[in-house]
Amino acid sequence: MSLVMAHNRAARCLVLLLSAYTAAETIATPAQGQSSEDEAAYVAYGCYECHGYAGQGGNGPLIAPTQIPWEAFERIVRQPPDSMPAYPREQLNNETLQRIYRYVQSVPKPPEAADIPALRDRMTPLP
Repeated sequence: MSLVMAHNRAARCLVLLLSAYTAAETIATPAQGQSSEDEAAYVAYGCYECHGYAGQGGNGPLIAPTQIPWEAFERIVRQPPDSMPAYPREQLNNETLQRIYRYVQSVPKPPEAADIPALRDRMTPLP
């Protein structure tokens, strides 16, 4: 491999990494009007441990941005259908749970892969 080809390949990798980092930062940036107290409640109760800091999922499912109505969200948290631990009112009061709900509602939808130049370029077949 020539030095020029190696340099071009390294430059493309760097652009891809920077684009992915920028996209991740966009996803993790609080939405305008989002309360830091809402995000703090999400973190304090350990939601991020399974659902990620932006609710993007991990060991647990993606929960943000959510379209789940409040009543269903509360029921899932109080009586989860799977391996998620239950959070009774004595442990997590409704005011704090509503803060968590506001946080997951406020997380913006991530950009589509086709809207991220470095990923879009990877999606199109090379000649």
